[in-house]
Amino acid sequence: MFEQKREIRLPADTPPQLIVVIDTEEEFDWNAEPDAKANRVSAMAHIDRAQNIFNEYGICPCYVIDYPVISQSRGYGLLKQYAEKGQCEIGAHLHPWVNPPQEEAVTRSNMYPGNLPEALEREKLRVLSETIQQNFGRPPVAYKAGRYGFGPNTTGILQELGFDIDLSVCPPLDSRADGGPDYRRFNAHPFWFGGSDKPILEIPCTGGFIGWAHPMAIPLFEVAQRLRKFRAPGILSRIGAVDRLMLSPEGFTPAEHI
Repeated sequence: MFEQKREIRLPADTPPQLIVVIDTEEEFDWNAEPDAKANRVSAMAHIDRAQNIFNEYGICPCYVIDYPVISQSRGYGLLKQYAEKGQCEIGAHLHPWVNPPQEEAVTRSNMYPGNLPEALEREKLRVLSETIQQNFGRPPVAYKAGRYGFGPNTTGILQELGFDIDLSVCPPLDSRADGGPDYRRFNAHPFWFGGSDKPILEIPCTGGFIGWAHPMAIPLFEVAQRLRKFRAPGILSRIGAVDRLMLSPEGFTPAEHI
């Protein structure tokens, strides 16, 4: 999937680098089946609540936006003001089920862009990229696949459409249960991929397995998942053996991050 991967190791004395990426998308229920008509973006009228915090701390976030957001003025209006002031970056985020052309069956597996036929994945991302360019005056160069769904054809499509950065890798996520990718064996280190002619920089989400049983983390966690009714994952976490964490407010507490 990530051809000619070349890991990047920064010098040990490099200060921590914080990169804030926000999945900026329509309003829908993640526990429900995908709905091609679910394109409300009323929450975007309140994005200033987050941006004001970023401004206070001097953070320039990257909003990766999908088609419902960029195709409605109430979705991208405030973001355009921030971008014009240099207060944020704008990237692309592909949710296939609400992004034209809608030719595929609307299924959970097809929520992952990388599962689509190559031509359809390319056309959806082209439409999204061109709509962002139309409304922001410049094309996006950073991409994050919806549901982290990077696929076998995604590299070539990104290179063809002029993307330089991908943000789709999410260790230690395992989405194979409904047709998604398995990132358990990735780590949070950035890397180059795609060859030397049009290399793409991968900046993974910050996440991984932690704990004193780290060398056996994956098989231990798999066994614990099969024993969920006995609260095995929680027991392993409490004794500090193995836990799965991601630097995201979605599903994780500040105490866990600390």
